[in-house]
Amino acid sequence: MKKIINLLFSAIALLVFATPAFAEFNSVTPSTNDINKTKGWAHVNQVSQGVGTTDLKFVNTRAFFSCFEYRVDNESNTVDGANPNTLVTDGRWTQVCLNNSAQTKTIPANEYVDVRMVYGAESDERFDWTRFDVLPAPFVRSAEITSPTINQVVQGLVNFNATLNDKDGDDSVQWAVRKGTCAAGTNTVLGNVDGFNSPSTWDHFSFHASADTSSWVPGGYCFIFNPSESAGDTAIRETREFVVADTKAPLVTINTPSEGETLSGVVHIFGTIVEDLAMGNYNIAIYPGGADFMDFSKRIEQSNVNPATIFNNQKIFEWDTASGLYPDGEYLIRFAARDAAGNRDLTLDPYLGGDDSQHVIKVMVKNNPDVVALPTDKNQCKDGGWKSFSSLGFKNQGACVSYVQSNDKAGKR
Repeated sequence: MKKIINLLFSAIALLVFATPAFAEFNSVTPSTNDINKTKGWAHVNQVSQGVGTTDLKFVNTRAFFSCFEYRVDNESNTVDGANPNTLVTDGRWTQVCLNNSAQTKTIPANEYVDVRMVYGAESDERFDWTRFDVLPAPFVRSAEITSPTINQVVQGLVNFNATLNDKDGDDSVQWAVRKGTCAAGTNTVLGNVDGFNSPSTWDHFSFHASADTSSWVPGGYCFIFNPSESAGDTAIRETREFVVADTKAPLVTINTPSEGETLSGVVHIFGTIVEDLAMGNYNIAIYPGGADFMDFSKRIEQSNVNPATIFNNQKIFEWDTASGLYPDGEYLIRFAARDAAGNRDLTLDPYLGGDDSQHVIKVMVKNNPDVVALPTDKNQCKDGGWKSFSSLGFKNQGACVSYVQSNDKAGKR
């Protein structure tokens, strides 16, 4: 008879709790929550069932402690240590212990809350895990762009990825990448709209496309992901702004003065910057003629302009060669620039100009006239010596000797 009763209880449990974890009848848990209700023993009532939450009322009607444990969505142990009931070996969970009282708890969960009572109370009223479901969240149609990330700076090959959470999985998609705007029909550079038919994959849930942006104009872009919708569906249009990096370095040229030019007084230096987007800064500096112009400690004078603009044959520096800092001799002028993205190319010949981000020229400063040497003895005119006095225009040795003699006579008058 006892065997028949146990089988009957098992059938009732299967009907009432169609869950992944069924209440088990054994010597440790010989009862069920529903049996306890009918007998007025300790039990649990589901007071309310909401989306992602449930209210459970724990009840003990007698004057001794009954302890309930509960777990959420089959979570692992929430209390350290062994279970007070040494016959229970799977650990412990959060408990509610009551003595002739009741307590209602609101418990959030994704799917369900399990409750059992395996210690406290009378041993014949203990019951195994009993499931109380929460209401599932209503389906929400949604989409997400996963690549590029928000305001990501990209270069080279760029992936455009998106996902759609949709109940029927039969929707098509329109997509585009546009320069400087997310507005429809404007500045499209990629996609399957506005006359484009760019390669992409779409299985109604996951979207993928890619593009080599190496030749794109640097700056801001927008990826638009726009799946179609069935009747009753929420319309979706996702956008993601990103930036194609500026990877091209500026080109600089010193327009004036020219390589090898002799300078004096105040010199106006003119230069040109060619840049595809936005400038960062430029530097113009004067070095000694034999200095390493990459050793910035050798600069005699310099000007650093930040932020700079793009210009053509514009005055960039006023150099006073007569300031006392510049004895007559050779000097280097170095003009270099970096754009707003930090690009700078110093790989080519610095003395050419216009092919990378620096230009160097060598010039001569001459503020003091040469001292003209004059012959004072006719022996200086012999053996071709007369030729060293070219500033006097001697045509031969005799002319040189005549000059010395005439000056000698003049001195004796």
